[in-house]
Amino acid sequence: MLTFVLATVVLGAVCSLFFVRYQKVRLIEKIPGPPALPLLGNAVDLAGSHQQLFKTLVKFANIGDGISRIYIGLQPYCILSKPRTVETMLSSNVIIDKSADYDFLHPWLGTGLLTSTGQKFALLEEKMVLAHFLRAYEVKATQTIEELGLLGELVLRPGNGITVTINKRK
Repeated sequence: MLTFVLATVVLGAVCSLFFVRYQKVRLIEKIPGPPALPLLGNAVDLAGSHQQLFKTLVKFANIGDGISRIYIGLQPYCILSKPRTVETMLSSNVIIDKSADYDFLHPWLGTGLLTSTGQKFALLEEKMVLAHFLRAYEVKATQTIEELGLLGELVLRPGNGITVTINKRK
């Protein structure tokens, strides 16, 4: 009797996992991609040197119109190859977490721009854009400190804003 109950529980768990996987696969199969082998996916196609791997990924990326899918084992992956598809993905309020594949990078890289998510990612990205801008342009205030009329609040700031000039660096 105990064996029957245990077998039923295991069978139910396996059926549940297959059903969840079927739901994901049904959605991802709508994305164009190369044919995949059972259990191996496209892993066999990706074997070879770094140059061959790159050529194969470029070939796979050209299958769809900016988005294509491959399987490595049973795990599906999307390849984004056009700016508009990347922009759609990055500007999404729904797709905000990185996949579990990034978790193995945390011990080596910490939670930097590559591995962070959410507010920390947004802050790091903002810093990166600002640093890039300040490397390319020289920003100078057109008013002196006396002309600014600083307000004594928790944060010292000009009362009427600040006017700046922006010039491309030489």
